[in-house]
Amino acid sequence: MNHEWLERIMKLEAFCKVHKDMHAINAESADHIIDTFKKALAPTRDALAKAKNNDQLRIALIREQIIVQAQASQYLSITDEFTERHKNLWKFNSQAPELFFQTAYDQLAVYFQQKKTVMHLKLEEDSSWYSGIKDSAKKMGTLVNFAVKGANQLSEKLGGQKLTDNEKVIDDKSIVETLMEQQLNPKQVSNDIGRILDRCNKVYAEAWKKEITAQQPDLQRIIPHMLVHKARENVDLQFQVGATEQIFLVSIGTTVASVLALAAGWHTLTWAILNVFPPMALFVAALTVVTGFLTQESALKQRKKQIDDSVNQYYHYFLTYLDVVKLKELGNRSLRQHIVNAGETIIHKTIEQWETALLGGLTINHYRQLNAAFSRHILYLQEVIEELEQP
Repeated sequence: MNHEWLERIMKLEAFCKVHKDMHAINAESADHIIDTFKKALAPTRDALAKAKNNDQLRIALIREQIIVQAQASQYLSITDEFTERHKNLWKFNSQAPELFFQTAYDQLAVYFQQKKTVMHLKLEEDSSWYSGIKDSAKKMGTLVNFAVKGANQLSEKLGGQKLTDNEKVIDDKSIVETLMEQQLNPKQVSNDIGRILDRCNKVYAEAWKKEITAQQPDLQRIIPHMLVHKARENVDLQFQVGATEQIFLVSIGTTVASVLALAAGWHTLTWAILNVFPPMALFVAALTVVTGFLTQESALKQRKKQIDDSVNQYYHYFLTYLDVVKLKELGNRSLRQHIVNAGETIIHKTIEQWETALLGGLTINHYRQLNAAFSRHILYLQEVIEELEQP
């Protein structure tokens, strides 16, 4: 018989490294795991010491193998439980950003529809422009403004001095442009959409809290193995379970809120997006000027359509910028990437809290190492058993 394998079994060599790693983090928990294991093995160790022949030795080793498998199953249930909950959190994180953005899209759609409604009412209140002459004249003013600007540039080249500081001598904005500038004033839009995004963030945060609560590890499956050595009676164990649940309820909200909070506020983020927006004039630049041949009714209808088209274009631009533009306020990331990263941080912090509350500061990786140690020990046993079975 190969005595090297038997010596590894007797010294519990497979558990040396994991015990050392766990002991460096939490000596009490590490020693408790090994001491419990040794106590469970005591009868077989006694039988191994008293074995007088190979058959008795083989039977003692088979008994130990059964005990080791039973012990391993306890810790395997812990890693299985954590792995399943961890996997579910990552699955939720792949879907959660859409909850934020779909809420944002819906609420922004309502916001911009309200803007269109207000501008329609403004048009209906003042129909003096309906002939189109007013807007047509204003557009002719663009040529005048352009001529003044050109004269200034020529004067500067010839004499080094402008003819006039006022290059915009005629207000050449159409009524649609004027209404757009009034109703979509960047500062006001920034504040309004900032409040909308803040509400979206709260919806997103509540969804995370609900999901984390649903994914809490099954305490009845884990705690009997982890805390029973600390509970002298069943009452004490029940108290431990209740206390752990309370820790979770408090820590969930704190974790989610701290990760998702924007130090500068959502309105600042919106303002940053608007600062990289095209000029307002570009949203209405391609609109056709209404001429004087239209009736009041048809002119009003045409202007409303211009407003709808312009606001829709503005809305779609904002959605695109909200989704893809990288902002320094978010560490040179887009809002979508920020939301995804926030979810990842929530998962990591949640797992850390679970490990602290349930595993005594040890990590789930320690328990994966422990499972591997049990498997190695069983292999050592199997090697000796098979050798003893040979004639």
